[in-house]
Amino acid sequence: MAAAAVVTVSMGVMKPVLAKLTTLMGDEYKKLKGLRKEVTFLQHELRGMDALLEKMDLADELDPQAKNWRKDIIEMSYDIEDRIDDFMQHVGEADNRVGNLQKASQYLKTFKDRRRLANQFDEIKTKVMEASERRKRHMLDQSISITAHVAVDPRLLALYKESVSLVGIDAQRNEIVNWAMDKGQQLKLMAIVGFGGIGKTTLANEVYSEVGREFDCKAFVSVSQKPEMIGLFNSLLSQLGLGTYSHACQLQDPINKLREHLLNKRCEVQLIPFYRYFIIIDDLWDMRAWYVIQCTFPPNNQCSRVILTTRNEDVARSCCGNHGCIHNMKPLSDQDSRKLFFGRIFGSENDCPSQLRKASYEILKKCDGLPLAIITMASLLACQQMRLEGQWEYIHNSLATKFATNSNYEEMMYILDLSYKNLPRHLKACFLYLGSYPEDHEIGKVELIRRWVAEGFVSNSVGEDVWDVAESYFNELVNRSMIQPSYDRYNIRISGCRVHDMLLELIVSRCKEDNFLSLVNDPQTVAEVQGKVIRRLNVVSLRGTEDDDVAITIAVNLAQIRSLSIRGQSNWIPSLLEFKFMRVLSLDISFL
Repeated sequence: MAAAAVVTVSMGVMKPVLAKLTTLMGDEYKKLKGLRKEVTFLQHELRGMDALLEKMDLADELDPQAKNWRKDIIEMSYDIEDRIDDFMQHVGEADNRVGNLQKASQYLKTFKDRRRLANQFDEIKTKVMEASERRKRHMLDQSISITAHVAVDPRLLALYKESVSLVGIDAQRNEIVNWAMDKGQQLKLMAIVGFGGIGKTTLANEVYSEVGREFDCKAFVSVSQKPEMIGLFNSLLSQLGLGTYSHACQLQDPINKLREHLLNKRCEVQLIPFYRYFIIIDDLWDMRAWYVIQCTFPPNNQCSRVILTTRNEDVARSCCGNHGCIHNMKPLSDQDSRKLFFGRIFGSENDCPSQLRKASYEILKKCDGLPLAIITMASLLACQQMRLEGQWEYIHNSLATKFATNSNYEEMMYILDLSYKNLPRHLKACFLYLGSYPEDHEIGKVELIRRWVAEGFVSNSVGEDVWDVAESYFNELVNRSMIQPSYDRYNIRISGCRVHDMLLELIVSRCKEDNFLSLVNDPQTVAEVQGKVIRRLNVVSLRGTEDDDVAITIAVNLAQIRSLSIRGQSNWIPSLLEFKFMRVLSLDISFL
């Protein structure tokens, strides 16, 4: 996955450090000699590094030097935060209300701590200066290219899928066809909303193919995350037979030409005042692009129709306003999922060998009705020369590792990763934190936002309630289809969420790559974390093949762990006295 190599957790690392440096500049520590000078230096350097980290977050690909520097800065940020917390815990200023004798007593008690921590601040300063020199020496600012590599967008392939391979969208297609072909004269807009890979493009293309011939002109254009608007309008112009513009033109030039054409179609003989158009705008990411695109659609009251697809419910609502219509994509039913899955491998479910059915159903459960996931997994299995039960079980258990280089898998993960990469920076750490929860787990909203706040992921301005801000983060992830909301028993209030299994695969691999979160659930993963610097640790008790608990003994520096989650009947329960800077502790023995 070349375009998905960058993992963005830097905001979740650097933000708490900068906030604590600001605290050290407060009145509580103003009498500590030399502290303000050191803190000011660190603030200046780290803010500069944070700006570069943000630039790296947007890059399509990083060279090895940039990756190593970025990884070192993240680890250094964790270390700095540990030192600051240690400093605040041991060397706070005495209350001004106490007497001079008590102040002198506190000073003497903390003298050794002051000396030790002063030396640690010197070490921090040295590391920061070395990192700054490496940045200049390797010219990292100049080496980062936001558009270094351009890959074929796999969404394009959905346009050319044969109709016979489409399963389970007949009802949805007919609903939208009926909407498009009704007799209403005013311009109508529909937004198709759903999770990445659920089939929005395929559905829109099926509607386009079926009803497009009923309109005087039609066009189908895709919007990228960072759309080049002249190129987008040139695609529209080309499909309408109007030529193209140079990229040096003014944006209003193609807009004016499109408006004029769509308002009144001109031909060689006469002006045709009654002109119906049908336009599909595929994969719209934000409102900024829509504000420009919508300028090309004049309300000519001739039964014209515009359909857009998006992963973001807020975008859909804003685009449609009071007069549009929103169609929420539905995942495939169990029956349609099986039809698509078994049809790809065997031709039909009846032709599947009995010994492979259990593994097949487990894989289908993992795909959770997501057409792209089902097709991808079925393609992986269909390509296996020998169809053995153990082989299918192995594939089920290792989809995100051994088969990560398979082109079909890459296509699916690329599409899923697009949603992740498009998240605002403040949401990326919150999203990756969902890897703290096991597969198919219903995550309580209140618990989740409390953990986000405790981890320091939530920023609130003066006058804002931090819990309200955290809840807005949750709502934004729901609106972006990154999490699936679950409701209370009255089906009224959103009480929690679930994470699609495929997105969880993405989260876990990213967490592992950037050491954001460490998961221990078997002897192999125990070995992977031994002696490793860990900040967030999740321990899940599993049972072995003989129904014996897997013994877990972990040798890590517990003082550095900020978040600990233990689920199941774990054999490893450390003493809480060993944790110096614990923020989150979650013990759940009801998991197994």
